[in-house]
Formats: sequence, structure tokens, C-alpha cells
Amino acid sequence: MKYATLYSTLAMGALLAGRAASRPHKIKREVVTEVVWTTTAVANVIVWVDEYGMPYTTETMEQVSVTSIAVAEVSTTSTVTFHAISPPSGMSIPLVTHTSSSIAVPPPPPLSSMEPISTPAQEPPLPLPAPVIPSPATTPEEAPTPAPAQPAPSPEVPVPDPTASMELSQTSFTNAYPSSQTRPPPSTAPKANPSSIASDGFPIGVTYDPFAGPSNCKPREQIEDEFDKMKTYGIVRIYGMGCDIVEIAIRKASEHGIKIMAGIYYPLEDIAEVVDALSNAIKQHAGGNWDVVSLVAVENEKVNSKEKTALDVVDALRQSREALRAAGYNGSVGAVETVPAMVDNPTICENSDMALVNVHAFFDRNCKAEDAGQFVKDQLEQVSKVCPNKRIIVTESGWPHQGDPNGEAIPSRDNQNKAIESLLSMFHGDLFLFNAFDSEWKTDWSGSYNAEKYWGFMGAF
Repeated sequence: MKYATLYSTLAMGALLAGRAASRPHKIKREVVTEVVWTTTAVANVIVWVDEYGMPYTTETMEQVSVTSIAVAEVSTTSTVTFHAISPPSGMSIPLVTHTSSSIAVPPPPPLSSMEPISTPAQEPPLPLPAPVIPSPATTPEEAPTPAPAQPAPSPEVPVPDPTASMELSQTSFTNAYPSSQTRPPPSTAPKANPSSIASDGFPIGVTYDPFAGPSNCKPREQIEDEFDKMKTYGIVRIYGMGCDIVEIAIRKASEHGIKIMAGIYYPLEDIAEVVDALSNAIKQHAGGNWDVVSLVAVENEKVNSKEKTALDVVDALRQSREALRAAGYNGSVGAVETVPAMVDNPTICENSDMALVNVHAFFDRNCKAEDAGQFVKDQLEQVSKVCPNKRIIVTESGWPHQGDPNGEAIPSRDNQNKAIESLLSMFHGDLFLFNAFDSEWKTDWSGSYNAEKYWGFMGAF
């Protein structure tokens, strides 16, 4: 019982003590403001572009943005002390004390002081190369897409023995110089002489080859007769020195007052030998005046066919230009390629005095004959982007009059006429029609649509 009374007394005392402890004290509390830092991810977008300013990929990088929100109780009669909560990344905010009815909240730190949150840096991906269309004379596959310019019908010519006037010593176009033959490392070709580049353009020209078969030439009388027929064109393109074509071409051009686009059929012809042949013909038939030669092409689609690299061609341009300058020729020198090969290897046109390209609408299966001119114009837009400030010459463009259809592109004499009319409606110069006469000596390949021999148009158009 005593214990019960004692316990009751203790319990009552504890209750009273608890009530006393719970009474409000008249002690003013200091106002504490909590600053809450909020981290927000802000996206930075990086757009990667290629050397021509064309975007090809986008990368997103996140960055931290920090803001603060202040929450405070205000007392006008007390000293208020703010205790700011430290922001991320170890930044400290100083203690700020104000005796005022208005509360000043410290500003957040500059955004630039925050560490960005980002993924590991990535190397910009390389732009995908445009497809290089196989050369008709060397690759047996057809180009599957219509966008790039298609390969020209093969202008490949057998290379004659320079010591024989009318006999051919080489009949295969796949033969190259022996692998043991060493060449000096490529170097940048001498820069073009601006005064040597015509400003008024070439007239409409025509291409010509003097061969009658894989191992023989047309009779000399026939070659001269065909040159007489081509005199209505302002300029004739030849590809090399076979069948005495250099001597005949220079003589006939001088007689008819027309020009020649000469060719060095690299690598199957020796550069020095071709330059010597040109120099001798100029001395013999043009009084040593090189004005009859408007342009010299050093090769024809050898990068497109993978037979040579762009650096090989640049080196050949250097050697050719040096030899031609030494012989007295100060005109334009360049290398001929397809549009895709030129676009993929702009160093070729950079080291050429002009951008020289073969463009044939027939190899685009979606192009009709009457649209050939517009097709060629569109292809030149691609070239102009990688060869700025370069004059562009279409060194081959035509349409076969016989062969197998290629989709909408159908060989026929009527379509050949339509294609040439379309080309002439879009071009008034700086274009060579391919080819003056049929080339019976050529052989078809899987992508030629059995039309390789039948691009000649003179006498029918």
C-alpha cells in the first residue's frame, strides 16, 4: 500500500513537471532561412559538319544549371542570421547577417563555375564517301544508284609503239608499268598560270579515236577524211599519240582553224614521248605556235577505275606540266575523271587548271534521252562544290544508238538525237560530244548494255 501511495505521488509529480516543461517560453527565436539549391540538366547541342559545311551528325551534351529558392520567417525586432546550405561541387556561400525588415537572399554562383555533366567526348564521324562508279573498261559491275555520275563508255585505246607510224604494239588496257618500276614521290603540281586559262570558254567539241580494231589503226586516209568531217566543231579531243594521231590532228586543226584537246594516255604512254610528239607537230605544222592546243589531259578515269590513286595523278600532272612548260606550252593541264571520283578526290581538281569530268546520262536508269542535258547540269553542281573557282569542262557526254535498255535509258538512233539536242540546249560550250564515230574495236562488259561500240553520232545526227 505504501508502495502504491509512493508510486501515485511520483506519477503526479512527473505529470506536473511535464506540463511545466511544455509551457511556451517568452524567448525570441532567431529566424533561419534555408536556401535550397536545385540542379537542372540543360542540354547543349553540338552539330558536326564536314569540310564543306554540310551537317552529318548531332551530339547532345548535358550541363548543370543551379538555382536557389530561399524560405524564411521574418521578424522585424530580431537579428536574423541566414545559414545557406552549401551547393554541389564544394562551393561555399558566406554567412550573411541583416538587421532589416526585408530579407536579402544571396545570388547563386555563376553558371560558368559549375562543372558540366557530359558523356565522354566522341570523335566526329568521318563522312561517308560517295560511291565511285566503276570504269567501263575495267570493272564488270553496273552502278546501282542514279545519283552519282555514271562511268563513260570506255575511251580506252591501244597504245602504239612510238617508233612505228601505223602499227600498234599494245592491245590490252589492263597492262600497266611493271611493279618494279619506281617513281619519285608525288608532289604538288606547279600552280596554274591564270593568264593561260581562257575566259570565254571552249566551243562545243567532239571526241575522236583513230582505231579500227584492238591491234590496228584506221587507214591514214580515213583518219584524215574523218578529221575533215569534224571541222564544223570548234575543238576535237584526242586521247593519246597512237596511230600518228598527234601529227594528223595538229596538221588538220591548223588547216581548218580549229583547236585540239590533246591527251597523254597515262600510265600506258610515256609523258616525255607524248610531249615530244606534240612539240614536233607544233613546230612542223603550226610554226611553233602552241595556240592550236587549248588543253592537255594527262589521264582518263584512272582513279575511277582504281588503276591509279589521286596522288599518282597529282604527280603525273606535275611531271606533265613541267615537260609541257619546257617545250613551250603554257596552256591548261588537267586530269579527267568521273563526277564521283572527282568529288571524292578534290586534290585532283585542285592540282588541275580546270575540273575535267566525263558525264553520261545513259548510265542513269531513270534518265530519259530528252533529259540528258539537265542530268549533266545537275551533276556539275556536285563538282562545283568541291572544285570552287574552277572552270568545269564536260570532256565526254553522249548517248548510244544501239544496245540494251537501261531502265528508262534506251539506246536508239532517235534517242541519241534527242539526247544530243538536250545537251546542246543546256550547253553552248565547254562540252565535248562523245563520240564522233563508232568504235568497232571496243568490247562490251557487263555494265555497258552491249552499247560500247555504238556511241558514234556523226553522219546520223
